[in-house]
Amino acid sequence: MIFLNKKINDFVMFVLACIFIFSGVVKGIDPLGTSLKIYEYLNLFHLDMLNVYSEVFSVVLCATEMFLGLFLVFRVFRKTSIIILLIIMFVFTLITAILAFDPYSYISDCGCFGEVVNLTNTETFLKNIIILLLVIYCCISEYTIHDIHRIRDKKSNLCFAIYFMFGAFALPVYSLIYLPPKDFLGYNIGTNLIEKKEFNIAEIGGAFVKDSLLNSDKYKFVVINRKPFTVKEKQNLTNVNNYCDKYKIECLILKSYSCEDTLSTYFVDDITLKSLIRDRNGLILIKNGIIKGKWNLRHKIINKKQNNIIKLIKMQNARFSLYLIVILIYISFPIVYFAFINKT
Repeated sequence: MIFLNKKINDFVMFVLACIFIFSGVVKGIDPLGTSLKIYEYLNLFHLDMLNVYSEVFSVVLCATEMFLGLFLVFRVFRKTSIIILLIIMFVFTLITAILAFDPYSYISDCGCFGEVVNLTNTETFLKNIIILLLVIYCCISEYTIHDIHRIRDKKSNLCFAIYFMFGAFALPVYSLIYLPPKDFLGYNIGTNLIEKKEFNIAEIGGAFVKDSLLNSDKYKFVVINRKPFTVKEKQNLTNVNNYCDKYKIECLILKSYSCEDTLSTYFVDDITLKSLIRDRNGLILIKNGIIKGKWNLRHKIINKKQNNIIKLIKMQNARFSLYLIVILIYISFPIVYFAFINKT
């Protein structure tokens, strides 16, 4: 058949690969946000007993989309990959069809592309139909066209499959352990919280105090507390509090629930706190209402070498730079290998 052309097949494969890699990356950068969306889906289909595993499902979904996309680009287990994608897209299309034709569905955005691209249920359904047709085309052509350039060495296939899968899982796991390297919710480093109209802070009496609280030319630590602190988080918070006492830095706490605290306590709605920091609890540094740094409380933030805030900010920037370098090296290796070493 004329339409079963190798060049067309390769182009469609590349388009599909880009879609799934992009989808996996933007969701993998924010796996907590993805888990919240999965939580909604589980509740919708009365599978709330699985809600406890929503973060695990999130990591697996993000990683699977990424490494399957990479498999298509680099011709690693392409036949197997396209069959798996066919199954995935059939399920996704079925789910989005239910949402698109259900007038009572409370899920307004599918979350297919994280917080980067927001689509309605109808738009998502049409998008999935198109992708499903492309996947079906690739399934037919992949099993029809004889591609002499397909990698035939099973050991090479296996090695690169492990390599791609490791990298695909590393991104969402890193974002869960630390924080997302990129914030798509509008509360990234450099954001002016005073200018955020949807961001409000209330004191215990109920009065809004955002401007008076944040509008200061001095550094302030703000503890984000959504859930009760773990033992480790309490230890790290104590270190931060001691550091603030030593260097006369104000430290306050933002909560979405009421409880006793030794720090100055203020209240923000839980949805805003989830957007402000993608973890159960965390710490942000502000000056003149502008976010200068963000950390979670799972790890030690303050150590003996950090005798000023500038060093703390520089260490965070250095971590992000190292992250980008690692990503660049990770992507470059297979490109160099397939382009110059293994041209088959």
